[in-house]
Amino acid sequence: MVGLMPKLTDLPLQAAAKMQQYVERGSAELHYAYKMLEAGAFKLEPPQNVAAMVADIRRWGEFGMIPALNARRTPNRTAIIDDFGEITFKELDDAAHEVANGLLAKGIKGGDGVAILARNHRWFLIAVYGAARAGARIILLNSEFSGPQIKEVSEREGAKLIIYDDEYCQAVSKADPPLGKLRALGVNPDKEEPSGSTDETLEDLVARSSGKPAPKVTKHSSIIILTSGTTGTPKGANRGTPPSLAPIGGILSHVPFRSGEVTSLPAPMFHALGYLHATIAMMLGDTLVLRRRFKPPTVFADIEKHKVTAVVVVPVMLSRCSTRWRRWTPSRTCPVFGSCLFPARSSVRSWRSARSRT
Repeated sequence: MVGLMPKLTDLPLQAAAKMQQYVERGSAELHYAYKMLEAGAFKLEPPQNVAAMVADIRRWGEFGMIPALNARRTPNRTAIIDDFGEITFKELDDAAHEVANGLLAKGIKGGDGVAILARNHRWFLIAVYGAARAGARIILLNSEFSGPQIKEVSEREGAKLIIYDDEYCQAVSKADPPLGKLRALGVNPDKEEPSGSTDETLEDLVARSSGKPAPKVTKHSSIIILTSGTTGTPKGANRGTPPSLAPIGGILSHVPFRSGEVTSLPAPMFHALGYLHATIAMMLGDTLVLRRRFKPPTVFADIEKHKVTAVVVVPVMLSRCSTRWRRWTPSRTCPVFGSCLFPARSSVRSWRSARSRT
């Protein structure tokens, strides 16, 4: 009994420390919630919209519900501008349903791995949201992976199906997932000769699949983001939906994104930086400008043509743009760059610091 006394006397201190942690966490979450409200991710919604959003989260999880959010708010607003034209939030939401229903028909179940190997374009996001609405564990493959790396990673991560751009036909040829493969982009714009692949395209899958809302998932989706593999076999980092507003609220605390603006996203979406900012843009109801290949003149042309208000790049991209950026930066354009995974506390720079150097 005597031996227990010191521990009993420590209880008030432990309780106080735990209470302080809860207070600090609550304060941080309130700050992040305020920043999301200020940016327009959270809005004063009609009761039926709030009820629908809650139902969507229960049905498909936080990843899968994202396209539906702005399909209700602004269905006819442009969601994506890419090398192939434009699509609205309503069209994005419908395509996500059709891909989800197509994947379920092919045998994908909640928790099954679906690997995606694609450049920045509409079909990348349609594949992600469709897989999320099927409850898949989404594995984002680096476009620089070699054929053996793709095979090894897809097998190790348990990919039941691979969705890939046509240009990676040879790279994925050694992989043999149980439920086969689909092509995200069915052509390779960089070559005139066809690849010879007979794998069905997502466009064909969408055309033949039901557009009804996908059924409730048996397991909410998660995202696997892989390392580059420069020091060995690429390792997966599971990015399940965190029980916190920090990933998005942290970014909005440093960068003045606002709902209804236009974001150019040269950073690859298989990269954590690119994927996070695509998610932020979709939640805010922003238009995303996506290009398959990064070319500085195209970035600046998009800024002028589409009234871009934010450009998200990785550091090497910024260095290729830096000379022209110093000479010309519209006051409403915000360069954002970073190199860490989910960079709420990483080297994300606000437009103010960028402008101070021009």
